[in-house]
Amino acid sequence: MPDLNNRPGGPNLIVTAKTAHKVHFLDAATLTLASTIDMPGSTHELALSPDGRLAYGTARSSARCRSRVPTDRSGK
Repeated sequence: MPDLNNRPGGPNLIVTAKTAHKVHFLDAATLTLASTIDMPGSTHELALSPDGRLAYGTARSSARCRSRVPTDRSGK
């Protein structure tokens, strides 16, 4: 069974920056930064939806929130 969180050929590489409270989206072909989103706390886990269009993240903080983020953050 393929690992849905490490699907080859996707447009982005998604990286968490735990201490910065950010998630970075890099262009998988060039490894250049495509975009960054702020998280409400330290991001610990990311999981992709089965179709690869959404990323779900958990963040450690005192605030409660729920966010679904489109994985295509290239702005196109």
